[in-house]
Parts: sequence; C-alpha cells; structure tokens
Amino acid sequence: MLTIGAIGLFLPIWPTTPFILVASGCFASTPVLHTQIMKIPFVNEYIRNYKDRKGISGKTIAVSLIFLWVMLIASVLHIGKLWIMCLLALVGIAVTIHIIWIARPRGGGTMIKISSSPKKSTNIFRYFEVAFDVPYLIGAVCIGIGILRHHTGTTGLLSGVMALVLAGGDAFHLIPRIIVTISGSHDRLKGMLGFGKLITSITMTLFYVLLWHLGLLLFAPTFGWGWTALVYALAGLRMVLCLFKQNGWTCANPSLRWSMLRNIPFLLLGIIVALLFGTYRNVIEPLKHMWLAIALSFAFYIPVVIGVHKNPKLGMLMFPKTCMYIWMLAMCSML
Repeated sequence: MLTIGAIGLFLPIWPTTPFILVASGCFASTPVLHTQIMKIPFVNEYIRNYKDRKGISGKTIAVSLIFLWVMLIASVLHIGKLWIMCLLALVGIAVTIHIIWIARPRGGGTMIKISSSPKKSTNIFRYFEVAFDVPYLIGAVCIGIGILRHHTGTTGLLSGVMALVLAGGDAFHLIPRIIVTISGSHDRLKGMLGFGKLITSITMTLFYVLLWHLGLLLFAPTFGWGWTALVYALAGLRMVLCLFKQNGWTCANPSLRWSMLRNIPFLLLGIIVALLFGTYRNVIEPLKHMWLAIALSFAFYIPVVIGVHKNPKLGMLMFPKTCMYIWMLAMCSML
C-alpha cells in the first residue's frame, strides 16, 4: 500500500492519500516499524495533516499542481490530437479543483462552506480563481510554444511571442495571488503583488502592439503610417502612466483616478486594434471574430476598472475577460 501510494508522486492523477492511510493502519500493529515509517517526511505529512484535519500544505499543493500540469502538457505536446488535448485539459482542471478543495483546513470550525457569509464566499471565490488561473497560464504557454514549434515565418513568430508575452506578464501577477490564496500570507507578498500588477499592465499593452503588427502583416492595409504612430503613442502613454507612484500598486485601496487615467489610452488602443481586425474580418477565416474577442475583453474589463472598488464581485468579470484572450490565441494558432 505504501508503494502504491508513492506511485502518486510520479503519476498526476493517481490517488495517494488513501493508500498511505491504509499503510499506516497496517504498520500500527508493529509500533517500532510504524515509528520508523512515520520518520519519512512524505508519509508523516500526509498522515499528520489527515489526523489533525489541517488540509494540505501550500508546498505540497504547489508541487502537485506543477507536476500535474507539466506531465499533462508533455502528454499534449507528444500526442497532439485535439480530442485527447481536450480530455487531458478537463482532467487537469478537475484534479486541480480537487486538490485545492481538499487543501482547505477542516478542523475547529474552519471548514470553508458556501454560505451567505461574505468572508467565506470570498474564500470560495479565491479557490475557484486558483483553479482557473493555473490552467490558464499553462494553457497560454502551451499555445505559445505550440505556435512557435509548428508555425514558421514572421506570422508564427509574432503569434507565439504574443502568447508568451501574455502568459509571462500575467504570471507576475497571478502566481503571487495563487501563493497568497494557498498560504494566506498576504502581507509578506504585498510588494510582489503590486509589482505583478505593474508588469501585467505593461505586458498587456505590448500584447496589443504585437497584435496590431500581426494585423498589418496579414492584411497589408492601405492607410499610412500615422495609425501605427498613434498605436505606439497610446501604448507609450499607457506604460508611462503605469510607472507613476500615484497608481498605488501596493496600496489596499489604489487610486481610482489613476486607474481610469492609465486605462483611457489602453481602451483607445484596443478600439484601434479591434477596428483593424473588424475592417478586414472577411479576409482571413480564422481571424474573422478577432474584433469581437477584443471588444468583449474590454467590455468585461472596463466595469472592473470603474466599479470593483465599490463592488468586489465585479472582479468575477476578469474570468470571461481572460477567456477572450485565450480565444484570441486560439484564433492565432489556426493561421
């Protein structure tokens, strides 16, 4: 039973805890042997957390999720069949949710339940966010690597770099949020969270500049360089505004005024890029809905910018907004 449970260290979806607990029960009849087995950190942690109802440690969660998705991604890249990719993605998401769910402490009245309590509802929302963010980041990286691997030329290079810029920039913000949710140590990572928001804001701007150039490359529009100059001006203004300390990236209540100020050029940038892809939507079949994905991403994002400080539930709109970016990458991967 101990050996079968240890297999879970190497197979992402293999159950571990039940076999370890059975092994512990068997060893209990021999106190000396049981004591020796309990000295193994791997076994001791599982049994101790189960008996004390402490859930799973943040380190174990991190290692489990990283190993899970690395193995699934390796399988996807090796096999390459669409239906298997979808199946493995569903398995990965389900196992991720399961790991995060059993990770919560259950003793002393601290079990997280869905209720009308704002604090407990927030906790549930954060765990769902982790279950969403992990596959999103890994999925975006996979798409980027897949594009660079299977597509040649400038179009493939731009599309692949776009995906990696998006995932890499978001990772600066989302990974600290995942760690905070799992460990609960917000104050220790306060600076990292703020810095992550800054990096994400800049890389998101770069994403749209790259998308603009992808459109220019594919559509070869007849208008002059003035539109490209405007794109660069808006992107530059957005990034410069992000650097001002008045944004209060590390503050609990950042400035709403500066949030709106830095997002005005970002919105204008998005409108211009959406107009480019909307104008030439019938030229290239895989990109015919790119304009819609851009428009919807901003439709979900703007209410968050304006009202999340008063109504935190608006933050849930970031989920469909993120899905729009995955849709954009998926369209680019079909070029």
